[in-house]
Amino acid sequence: MDDEDRRRAYEAQMAALETGRSGAPVSWRNPDSGRYGTIVPGPAYDQGGHNCRQFTHTIYIDGTPQTARGTACRNPDGSWTPVG
Repeated sequence: MDDEDRRRAYEAQMAALETGRSGAPVSWRNPDSGRYGTIVPGPAYDQGGHNCRQFTHTIYIDGTPQTARGTACRNPDGSWTPVG
């Protein structure tokens, strides 16, 4: 993935975590590279006073999917940090 792929993937992931409905995919695409992906956020939950969500991020490179699963929690400044 190039820098533009990473930027688009990151922005979509942040949008999915912040405002995405649980189970509803948020998509991104880089028309220059042809790479694209979807992020599916899970339900929000409290973990030690932090708002957290699990997510699945699938990226398609040359038509081949690569899937990662993780959890992110909201920081006091409103940003999200992967925690696992």
